[in-house]
Formats: sequence, C-alpha cells, structure tokens
Amino acid sequence: MDVRSDAQTDPAVISPQDPTLLIGSSLVATCTVSPDFHLKAEDLYWTLNGRRLPAASYVALGPTTLSVVLARLNGSKQQSGDNLVCHSRDGGILAGSCLYVGHPAVISPQDPTLLIGSSLVATCTVSPDFHLKAEDLYWTLNGRRLPAASYVALGPTTLSVVLARLNGSKQQSGDNLVCHSRDGGILAGSCLYVGLPPEKPVNITCWSKNMKDLTCKWAPGTEGETFLHTNYTLKYKLRWYGRDNTCQEYHTAGPYSCHIPKDLALFTPYEIWVEASNRLGVAVSDVVMLDILDVGELGDPAVISPQDPTLLIGSSLVATCTVSPDFHLKAEDLYWTLNGRRLPAASYVALGPTTLSVVLARLNGSKQQSGDNLVCHSRDGGILAGSCLYVGLPPEKPVNITCWSKNMKDLTCKWAPGTEGETFLHTNYTLKYKLRWYGRDNTCQEYHTAGPYSCHIPKDLALFTPYEIWVEASNRLGVAVSDVVMLDILDVVTTDPPSDVHVSRVGDLEDQLSVRWSSPPALKDFLFQAKYQIQYRVEDSSEWKVVDDVGNQTSCRLAGLRPGTVYFVQVRCNPFGIYGSKKAGIWSDWSNPTAASTPRSERAAGGCDPKGGEQNTTLRRELKQFFGWVKKHAYGCSNLGIKLYDQWRVWLQKSHKTRNQSIRNRFKLNANKPLKPHRGLRQRSSSSARGRGSSGQPNGTPVPRHPLPWDTERGARGGGRQAL
Repeated sequence: MDVRSDAQTDPAVISPQDPTLLIGSSLVATCTVSPDFHLKAEDLYWTLNGRRLPAASYVALGPTTLSVVLARLNGSKQQSGDNLVCHSRDGGILAGSCLYVGHPAVISPQDPTLLIGSSLVATCTVSPDFHLKAEDLYWTLNGRRLPAASYVALGPTTLSVVLARLNGSKQQSGDNLVCHSRDGGILAGSCLYVGLPPEKPVNITCWSKNMKDLTCKWAPGTEGETFLHTNYTLKYKLRWYGRDNTCQEYHTAGPYSCHIPKDLALFTPYEIWVEASNRLGVAVSDVVMLDILDVGELGDPAVISPQDPTLLIGSSLVATCTVSPDFHLKAEDLYWTLNGRRLPAASYVALGPTTLSVVLARLNGSKQQSGDNLVCHSRDGGILAGSCLYVGLPPEKPVNITCWSKNMKDLTCKWAPGTEGETFLHTNYTLKYKLRWYGRDNTCQEYHTAGPYSCHIPKDLALFTPYEIWVEASNRLGVAVSDVVMLDILDVVTTDPPSDVHVSRVGDLEDQLSVRWSSPPALKDFLFQAKYQIQYRVEDSSEWKVVDDVGNQTSCRLAGLRPGTVYFVQVRCNPFGIYGSKKAGIWSDWSNPTAASTPRSERAAGGCDPKGGEQNTTLRRELKQFFGWVKKHAYGCSNLGIKLYDQWRVWLQKSHKTRNQSIRNRFKLNANKPLKPHRGLRQRSSSSARGRGSSGQPNGTPVPRHPLPWDTERGARGGGRQAL
C-alpha cells in the first residue's frame, strides 16, 4: 500500500509564472510569501540562473511581497528557460519561475514535421520593437539563401516563403529554416523534420549465454532510412501471464540490439517484439515466441592455460587443459594436437581429475605468423579448447632506407627488414618523419605502395629544409628503431620517363636508327639539368644494350646495328641540380618500348654491270671503314653529321699517303736487287751470257720482270687504278 503525505502549501508564489518574452523586453516579477512562513519582504532576495540580483532592482510592494525589475532581457541562456528564484535570507528556495526570452521574430509553423514530397508555407513576423519591415528580411535553409521569387509579403512586418516538394531532412535533428535581417542577423529559426514514418522492424533473432541472460538483434525494415530520428524499443513478457517489460541496455551487440541481463524464467516461453517510433508514427514488429532453453549457449567446455602465450625460439612451455564439470570428462579422456598433429602421450601429465598438461620443449619459430594452433581434444576428436602459440624473435632494426620524390610533390621510401629478416611473428613497420630542427613527429599512412617494405607520403612536404626519417619495427617480443636518415627533398628528385619517344630510319643506311624524345613536362618550370640513357635490343633477344653518355640532348643516332632487324628502344631521364642541389639525381623508370626496323641490305640479283658491282663493293668497304673509325673516335651515341664524316676523310687520306709511301719504298728496294731465275729454267753459262746485252736478252732487248703483287689487278683488267 502506498502511503503519501498530504500536500503542503507552497511557501511563496512568483507572478507572472513562466512568462514568454521577446529579447529586449523588461519584466517586473513579484514574490509573495505565504503568511504561514512568517517572512517579510526584507527577508527575501532574488537570483537569476544562480546569480544574485542587485538590491537596487528590488521594490517592496507590501509586508510580504518583494518585486524585482528586469530590464532589456537577453535571449534565454538555455532552451528550458532561465531560472528566476525567490530566496529567504538563509538561502532557502521559496519559489521559482522560468523565463523564456526569445528572438525578435516568430516563425510559424514552429518545428513542423512533414512527409517527403510535402510543401510548406512558413511566415516570419517581426516584433514591432525592432522597427523592421518585410522587405528587410530574407530566408535561409541549412545556410543556403532561398530565392526571392519564393517570398510573399503578408503584411508590413511579415514575410512568408514557399517550400515545394521537400526532400528528406539532411540531418535527423532537422533542417534549419532561418529568418534573417538585411544585415545577416538571425531573427528566428525553425527546424523542419521531413521524412517517412517508420516501417515495422524485422528479422528478430535472440540468444542466451549460459541461460542467464538474453540478447536480441533486429533489422530496421525493408527501406530502413526514414530521414528522421527513430527510436527502437524492445519489449518482452511471459507468454501466458505477466506484464510487458522493456529492455534497457541497447546497442550491446550492434546498432539494432538490446541485452536483458537477468531475471529470466526457464521452461516458459517469452513473447518478444520491437516498436519503432518517430515524429510521423509508430510501427510494431511481429511477435517472436521463444524459450530460453532453445536459444541457450553453453559455456566453453574447457580452458587452456596460458592462453595465447608469446615465447622466444628455444623456449619450453607447460600448457594445461582443464575441463568444465558440466561435460563429465576426465584427464584420461583428453589429448593434445599442435598444428593438427597429435602430440605424443609421453609429454602428458595429469594434474588433476579434469586437468591434463603437456610439455613442449625447445620450441621452433611459429610456422604461421598468426600463431601455431595448440588444441585440447576429447577422446572422440571433439575440440574442447584452443590456444595460439607465438614463437619467434624480436625485430631487428630496419636498414637501407632509400627515398625518392616524384617531381618534388611526394616522397616514397623503402627499407630492408634487418640482417636476419625473419622473426616468425607478424611485425609491423612504421615509417616516421619530421623536419630536422623543429616540428612534431609524423607517421606515414600509405604502406606497400612500392613493395612489401615501403611507404608513400603524398603531400604536405617542405622544400629547402632537411627531413629526419626513420622506421620502427614492432612485434609481440619488442620494438627496434632504425638509424635516422637525413635528406632534402631536392636531393632525391626523380621524374616521369621521357615522353613522345620516336624511333625512325636514317635514310637508306642499313645499320642506323634515329631516336628522338621530349623532356619530362612535370619539371619544365624548375631550374635543373638532365641526362638521359638509352637501351635497345633486337626483337628476338631479352638482352638490352645501354648507351650511357647521351648527355642533355633529346635526340640520338644509334649506329652499328644489324640490317633488316627490328629493334626495341627505351629512354630514361635523370634530373639533377634542381635549384642548385649538389647530389646526383635518381633515374626515372624506362619509357615504354618503341619499335623500328633497319633497312634490309641491298644485294644484286642475276647479271650485273661489273663496274657497278665494283663501285658498290668500294662504297661498302668505305662505309665499313667509316663506322669502324666512328667506334674508336666517336664514343657513345653521337650525331653522325657532315663534320664527323669530313674528319674521317682527312684521317683516311693521311692513312693512304702513309701506305703509298711504304709501297714506293718497297719498290725501290726490290728494283736494286738482281732477279732470281724462275724455277724450272736452267742456269745459263757465263759465256753464253757474255755475248748478250746487259739485260740478258739478245740484241739488248729488256728482260721482262716478274709481275709485282700490287700489279695483279692492273694486269687482269688491262689497266685501271692500282688495287692497294
């Protein structure tokens, strides 16, 4: 039985009670004390929001009545109203009143709730105290000014706006419709709640842990989004009797869930349902009937200790498996496996009726970074409990940190994980950086962009100031930090591969190709130098030949190639000296391969003019000599111009003069020696020789000499120039 005391008389009354006022208004409030409390006006004082008001604003209107004057009130400090309180001298509270002091204008309707697709006419009426007219006003919705074409002046101080076919509210707390003065001041505001009524919740599922509690989840409906704040309430009751109960612990298993921790009955079914409500209505789910015994989950059948240990390689471990009494299993009913392989019984020790231990000696590193699986089984193979063993090494400090910047806009760094590398445990690598002399530590976020041990910093990098960069490695056994690398972004710049690479033939020359390209456009506005490399290969080979000394030119001629062969050519760039940097640049990636073929060798077919053949042979011989000279005197990829050809001709003429002089000297030497008789001819007697001329022929006829080696071509062709 409820026992209630009789209501007592209030000690005082404040008038007016809970008034609503415009900002800038004044108020005279009175506090009249009941005669039962024997207090006089001089025994009273006032406070507003806990702050004592000055006595100069008080006026005694009678023996038990004290008034206070509040002039030019500001807007209420809290939406629930400002607290105006009348106190006795000792601080006791005699009476209170809430002052609602609002904006200088009123919007109507205030905080309406509408269906999606509805239209609304809202009005803003300004208080006469503010001397504003309708033409001095404008409207905004969620901070965006509404077009003047939607305004209608309904009076000297009233402006309306028409909002047609409203969409769902952009925020569940409502869209902000605001009336402004011409200077942007806020006169009044209203919240528009535009949305849909809730749909009935669906898919209610429940479960009980050890039959001691109940957790339920549900889905909000087929459509889901209502654009309004929607409350969900889970209710339950015993099926045949009992009152409705409301679940109190929400969001325990997700956004649409609730947990009932205790006071649940067994062996009796429950009716469970969910109510969804918002400003536009209420929807109730279908009722679900269940018995706690049907959704109960038993506890773990056994516990392994230690659970998920971390150990150094070579360590030993004693693990125990203790079975719950509810499962009626003994130690002799158990066995162990490690990564699916049964451990020998000789390593087991029974530590109690329901506890079996296993000894693991000199452990090797984990076979998987997620840990080795140590499992306790029942005799029939059922899994009772499991534990992950993390066996490995602490990380070593990362080494070989190298970084590069693509066009001075970002920074990418790579590193090696340490001299040993493998720790057998999952190891996290964190790249950190900071400006050398100031600034806080920053952490790189984009990992594995250039390989497994790399990170990319995409923006917000400073130039002309060195950075300190280091890598931290951490796993379950410790942390290791690399040495700090100091670098300036300008010293590690690389760029895109050269663009517009073109490869073409050089006229009919069989062993040459011309290569042209454009410098990287991303660096065109920066002060820098560039050098280029070319690599080329034949179509049926994977071996590239590199031309290193191209220099800063953007064209090159490849010589000494095979006639009638397809070649693939690539170019790359190394920008250096950017803004005066003294460091060597970093080579870009190679451009995409560009293909071209050298002309086929021209061969005479069938009969031909001997003279023409001789001229072609001479031309080919001279070209062969020319390109042999180029390989010795013009290194790398040089421009084969007329000037270079003239230099070769000078060299060739000097070579011919030297050779001709050598031949003349040999001729003079042979002419002074007596000729030896030809084999097969008899040696004539000196007497027969005496009667002949000095030449050895009768009548002084000259003896023809043997043909010299350099005369063979002239003798065969019946004249012409000598073959050298």
